[in-house]
Amino acid sequence: MSEDISTKGDVYSFGVLLLEMITGHHPTDQEFHDGTSLHEFVDGAFPNNVDEVVDPAVLGIAEP
Repeated sequence: MSEDISTKGDVYSFGVLLLEMITGHHPTDQEFHDGTSLHEFVDGAFPNNVDEVVDPAVLGIAEP
């Protein structure tokens, strides 16, 4: 608790929030309990398979 206040934590949290909004997934989802993180989930699809992780609602596409 004696650490200096930093904006790094806010930037990290904002990045996680953006990933949640773009993917429609949360870091606490069941699929991430095996050791995979939300960041790794997105990083594995970037840059060639981004369409596999972007929430269809973000793209304006109705799910089947």
